Amino acid sequence: GPLAVVGVVFVALQVLARVSLSVGGAADAGRYARRAAGAHPHDADAHMLLATCLSQVPDRRAAMAALDRALELESRDAELFLAAARVARRCGDGRAAQFIATGLDLDPSNADLQTEAASARTFAGERVAGLSAVLVDEPTHDAARHSLAQTVWGTIARLASGVWIYALAVVLFSAWVPS
Repeated sequence: GPLAVVGVVFVALQVLARVSLSVGGAADAGRYARRAAGAHPHDADAHMLLATCLSQVPDRRAAMAALDRALELESRDAELFLAAARVARRCGDGRAAQFIATGLDLDPSNADLQTEAASARTFAGERVAGLSAVLVDEPTHDAARHSLAQTVWGTIARLASGVWIYALAVVLFSAWVPS
């Protein structure tokens, strides 16, 4: 019947939004997601998809409004808080850490949330410890492995550049000071 058609159209709009987003068409994705959220105004996932799309356009104000609407509709879904944290981070909203913490309260074993929490840590040692803990439980978690590699290689690169700067200073100093 007509309700089945509306449901199929809603799913099709969400799929089109996700596909457009994955191929770099954030503006098209935003249009599809806006239509999906308009067709189902009480669907939290539709509003979070809209927020995700708008955060990549970027339309910060509209993205945050869609994020807030999604969380008004559903406040017990850890995955929704993960998406909210990512949107907030992209938009420069300071609530990203709060969203991660709320998501972890709802699902402490969520590896994606644990990875986001570890990646947000300021000091490399804390970040490595958090990401390593995720990888102990889920060794194939791609995002945690990638973040850990970035952290380790970034630290090595900073150390190596420090050594080169020191070596250059010694060479310049020895050339300048008479023997």
